[in-house]
Amino acid sequence: MLRNLFGIAAMLPLVIACAPVARAQDYGISPQQRALVDRTCRDVLGLKRGEAWFAGCQESLSDTLTAGDEARAVTADTQTQIRLSFYEVPPLVRWQRERLACARLGLPPGSSPFGACVTSLQGAFLPALN
Repeated sequence: MLRNLFGIAAMLPLVIACAPVARAQDYGISPQQRALVDRTCRDVLGLKRGEAWFAGCQESLSDTLTAGDEARAVTADTQTQIRLSFYEVPPLVRWQRERLACARLGLPPGSSPFGACVTSLQGAFLPALN
């Protein structure tokens, strides 16, 4: 019995580590939209794949894209070069990047879907209150 508990305890970190990878693939968006979401999380917000908040960014922006017709992605190839990581910028810059990320999805600033996108993205970066 004790050996089984140790076995489960040893495997638990591996299962938890794989959970974001499994979730990241189940968004129900097209490969083009997925690429847009990933580029936006990386280039606009300054997050890197594998970081804890990258998965939250993916989930939030993917949910926005699947929410309705107003959330159609734009295919502009203009890349915003972000020099500083998400973790190194002041709150005002982070807020501006969150707004830019939602605008990159094709949501018109000031619209209800745009506001919901920004709010959802901000919520993805809040620590879990347990």
